[in-house]
Formats: sequence, structure tokens, C-alpha cells
Amino acid sequence: MNERAKNKILLVLFLLLALIIYMVVTLTTPAAENERRLTDTIISQPAGEVVSLNKLTDFEWDKVYTFAPYTSKKKICDTIGVNVNDCKIALETVGESMVQMIFTKDGEIVCVLLGYPDKLGYSFDFGEATYDYLVFTSSEDPQFRIERPYTNYLLLRYMSADNS
Repeated sequence: MNERAKNKILLVLFLLLALIIYMVVTLTTPAAENERRLTDTIISQPAGEVVSLNKLTDFEWDKVYTFAPYTSKKKICDTIGVNVNDCKIALETVGESMVQMIFTKDGEIVCVLLGYPDKLGYSFDFGEATYDYLVFTSSEDPQFRIERPYTNYLLLRYMSADNS
């Protein structure tokens, strides 16, 4: 292969790499970036502390929802007031132990925590109450006790007014 052909191949490879990097950087949604930063903040918390959800978040939100396992995407979107066709991100849990917290601001989804605790590095415990869904507002500023009962993830235990 001559030098000119090698240079063309290198140029094409460089342009493809630049395009891929550009797409990765620009296609990261604000909600995904908020999720990454919130996850980093959560897993850096020391066990034994009580921390407010407002302290953990560095983005604006007015409501946070968590739904019972297996709740449909349609029911979730109806409850949070988002058109199901606009819900382009996964929201449903497919297992009993999955973490699911959906943060909204003025009716828009701004952050979604969704996954299994051992993959995320944390889990939330809202007590023994049964519920279709729970919703908290940023003005309520829910409090959580950070615990490490497991070796592979933290547990954020909700501190309701009667157990704080």
C-alpha cells in the first residue's frame, strides 16, 4: 500500500474517532449527567451519617417519585405528568430489589436512578409501608440514614418524622 492510501485511511479513522467522541459528549443528556453526579455523591457518603436529599443533589428538582415494582411506564408517566411518548428513558423496575427514583422539575424529568443495588452501589429503604408510589418534594427535604449492612452497596434508610 502506498503512502497516500495509508494517509487516507488514517484520516478516515481519525474523523470517525472524532465523530464518535463528539456524539458521546453531545448525546449525554442533562438527566444522565445528573444521575452520574448524584450516584458519585451518594457512594461517597460515610456510613452512620444522616443526610438530606437536597444535600445529595446538585441539580434543581421539585418532586421525586418512587413506584412499586413492576409499575407500568404508562402509569408512571401519568402519575408524574409526562406524556408517555415523551418518556424516552427506562422508568420501570423489573425486579423487587431494584432502585427507582425519578426526579422532576416543573413536570420535566431531570434525573432517574434505576438499577440493581449491587450495580449502582446503593439502595433506598422506605420502610415496611406498602405503596403504589411515594412522592417527596424538595421543600420536604427527606432525610436518609447512610448504612453499610452489605459489603457491595450502601443503604439509604428513609428517616420519617416518627423514626428520626
